[in-house]
Order: sequence, then structure tokens, then C-alpha cells
Amino acid sequence: MKIFELSEQPNQLEEAIQFFWKCWGNDSNLNFYDDCIRNSLDKKNAIPKFYIGIESEQIVGTYALIINDLKNSCTIDLK
Repeated sequence: MKIFELSEQPNQLEEAIQFFWKCWGNDSNLNFYDDCIRNSLDKKNAIPKFYIGIESEQIVGTYALIINDLKNSCTIDLK
């Protein structure tokens, strides 16, 4: 399996949005996931970041780094 930041694999965008949403979303928040993931591609060094694991040209896993993952940590400087 290879892991990519989604902006490195823009051809996987639509599939990735659906994959993230089906794993973590619900009937009322597809637009939220779509908007958040699309907007994350425009900001190379910003958070959130979305990652996909690809094996045999298929998405097999995902990971998202969002600001809430970092808020409670005293060891990370968000500047």
C-alpha cells in the first residue's frame, strides 16, 4: 500500500470524498465533507489534510489530520 496526501492524487478526489464520507459521515453531511476536502487541496501547508491509502489502484484506507487533532497538545506549535 502507498499513502498519498490527496492533493498529490487529484484524479482520486471524487472517489476519496465518497470513501471518507461513507466511513465517517452521515446522511446530512455529504456537502460538508465535499467542501472541506476540496478546500484542503488549495492550501498546500494548511490543515486539514486528507490522506488516502492506495493498493492495486483502489483506495483501501484514509486518514485526516484536522485542527481538533492538535488543539489539546501542549507540545505542538501551530504557528
